[in-house]
Amino acid sequence: MYCLAPTGIPANASVFLVSVLRIVRYVLWAQVFLGVITVMMRFWDGFFLLLGAGVLYFVIEQRNWYLCVCYILLAMFDAFGLILSTGMTVAHGKPLAGVGILICFFAMMRGPLYLVGCYYVFLSYRELKGKEYFSVIYRTLFKYLCRRSRMAATICASSAKDSTVPRPRS
Repeated sequence: MYCLAPTGIPANASVFLVSVLRIVRYVLWAQVFLGVITVMMRFWDGFFLLLGAGVLYFVIEQRNWYLCVCYILLAMFDAFGLILSTGMTVAHGKPLAGVGILICFFAMMRGPLYLVGCYYVFLSYRELKGKEYFSVIYRTLFKYLCRRSRMAATICASSAKDSTVPRPRS
């Protein structure tokens, strides 16, 4: 279950990441609010909204770029269903009266929500993936330099708690 493992990226890794995750948090609360209202009218539409809100919560808390991809795919599938159901309603010429107008209104509110949500989740995906790859490359390069150069080996030895780092051969 690597999708649910936290990455170890700190909450204040960059100013851009903090601001994007703050906007994603606002999208999360809007999605929870819309999901709770939609569950009362159409259960499965509300369920998918609340499922997407759960994925957004894990994106914010765990800062994992895999979950960003999961949210984008879930939003695309649900938006496709939204387009189909709206198209079928218009194609059959069903009159919207009473509760039908309310259901259609809340269904139409999901479109802009998914558009804004996917945009900012993609920005956080890009930032999180860059931070994760940078940390992997940094650790790999640091280990390689510790093995190859004397100066880096002395830095490694001084940064380690014990001085059991093997010295490179001359």
